[in-house]
Amino acid sequence: MKFNQKVMRIFVLLLPLLFLSISSQAQVIDDSALEDLQNKGIRFVEGKFVAYLADTVSPDFTAKAFAELDIQILELDIEPLVIRLVNNPSDSTLRALHAHPSATVYMPKTKNGVSEYFETISNLEALIKEQQDNIRSMDSNHVASIFIEFDYSINQSKLREFLRAFDDLAYVIYRNNPRTVTLKAEAGNEFELMDKVQQLPFVESTTLIGQIDY
Repeated sequence: MKFNQKVMRIFVLLLPLLFLSISSQAQVIDDSALEDLQNKGIRFVEGKFVAYLADTVSPDFTAKAFAELDIQILELDIEPLVIRLVNNPSDSTLRALHAHPSATVYMPKTKNGVSEYFETISNLEALIKEQQDNIRSMDSNHVASIFIEFDYSINQSKLREFLRAFDDLAYVIYRNNPRTVTLKAEAGNEFELMDKVQQLPFVESTTLIGQIDY
């Protein structure tokens, strides 16, 4: 199982604070604010925008919902929550977690203490030897680490409730990225479609995509 991290696109940023909510209370953004940003070298990509989704949606649900609305999805970035155990719980706890239907991934260490995940990234040709050694050193310090990936319905609130029964378990959240979808819009009508999408019950907010011009 791969634990892919979101790769930052060079020169591209999202502006969720500026356009946190395109709703009936904020349907029009002042032209002077847009002009001010453009004067600072930021322009907005036409024909697309990003919707931030509820933290329990799945890719299949999202794809079906927007297909029914005839809204084209350009990119889906929806990954389930992953935790890393930071202690050594009892065997009975590990067996229960491994068998539970909501725990979709159970990843103990392999290859003499080097996890498959770290082994993969440490072998990338782009990494210099010093970086490879640092990765292996970091991994060897967590020989007992176990990663557990949950199904899409589990968010932080449900996770706490789910793990309450395991009092000998300590963990950290390894991955809990915002669930987003990039949607296609007709150039010039981005705000109109953003307002429509904002009304969907599983959409938290919408935002334009800003690009820095150099």
